[in-house]
Amino acid sequence: MNRGGSAGRRRGSYESRGMDPARADAPSGSARSLLPSTPIGLKRMIRPNGKAIRRVRVLSIPGRRHAQNSYFRLLWDALEKVGLQMIGARTTAALTLRYDIFHVHLPELLVERPIHSAAIWGLLFLAYVALAKATHKKIVWTIHEVTPTIPRLLTKPFLWCMRRLAGAYVFMNRTSEDEFFRRYPAERQKAVARIPHSSYPVAKISTDRRRAVRASITDGADCLVVGFPGEIKPYKNAAALRHLPRTDYHGRPLFSIVAGTLHRSCDIATTEGMFRAMPQLRRMDQRLTDEGLSELIQSIDLVFLPYLRGWNSGLAMFALGCGCRLLCSALPMFTEIAEKLGPPWVFVFDHRAADLSQELTAAVARASQHTPSAADQVRLAQFLAATSFEQAAVQHLDLYRNLMAGR
Repeated sequence: MNRGGSAGRRRGSYESRGMDPARADAPSGSARSLLPSTPIGLKRMIRPNGKAIRRVRVLSIPGRRHAQNSYFRLLWDALEKVGLQMIGARTTAALTLRYDIFHVHLPELLVERPIHSAAIWGLLFLAYVALAKATHKKIVWTIHEVTPTIPRLLTKPFLWCMRRLAGAYVFMNRTSEDEFFRRYPAERQKAVARIPHSSYPVAKISTDRRRAVRASITDGADCLVVGFPGEIKPYKNAAALRHLPRTDYHGRPLFSIVAGTLHRSCDIATTEGMFRAMPQLRRMDQRLTDEGLSELIQSIDLVFLPYLRGWNSGLAMFALGCGCRLLCSALPMFTEIAEKLGPPWVFVFDHRAADLSQELTAAVARASQHTPSAADQVRLAQFLAATSFEQAAVQHLDLYRNLMAGR
């Protein structure tokens, strides 16, 4: 990449370049017009002079088969549909460095393991990234978390090395981008794109099935149901469930459903004991599939996200895709969504309030007084369409084009 260009021109953020992300696939010059943004089925494409050129090859880690998060599978499929040739990590092409772009997500997970294993895997991965960079591959890093939610001993030096090797960054929201460059101002010279976390495609369940799932939680009672789904980790602040009110604004009982397994970093005995001590709480100690999670979320009234830290939330986007409303802490990743949707879809509370019980009572009262109208449903549908995996793929393609063109 040409390091002599201005920072404003080099940075790929759509907002900083005055571009509409929804129109990021529009060609703006001969260099961009070489790669069509519409889906293609050919392995090769044609230049205006009639000569064939191969598609851009992208090694993405984690890849399509990542078992614990469907985000990577859905993004992979969308990237293939816009014409990119995706390379799996356990392929000959990856081992022999036959690709153009190396796109890394969540590298910090490599060092979230016992110290000896973390050291070995961390060093091997850094060596591979360094080799890829030495052979002129473009290294792109999507910053899911500016500060890791579960830091380990080797996290800080490992991420320091990753910043030295990365050639471009993708951020999922404005505040994470601003915070990253506040902490690491030297990284501003690198290419940047801001691509929101995608919303998940969800199959709607029938009214009868929704009633059956809801009845299994509430024993058929008329109440407000608040869900706390997903793997339970310390930063997700499960203790905030104790501060939820017993009734909503209309006097209906409030039931909580906690669905997910405990992460090894939690105090299992203490946390499970807290759940058992809450009479209006239902516990599902199991990891749900996307289908099971979707069915549960579509059957409740609010998804409760009282997180203490974090920079993006796939669960929030998943819940909105299910048409469920959010009750969440005042972290930037949630307040940015609230700015776009607001009530009746997102209700934010001050998770640092001196009296959290009073704060949550007021937030639940606000939520229970709102019912989404037809206009609200349209607004949510527009938000989900603008943050679809298809839109994200087009924005990724635009970033890759700029990198391959040396911009």
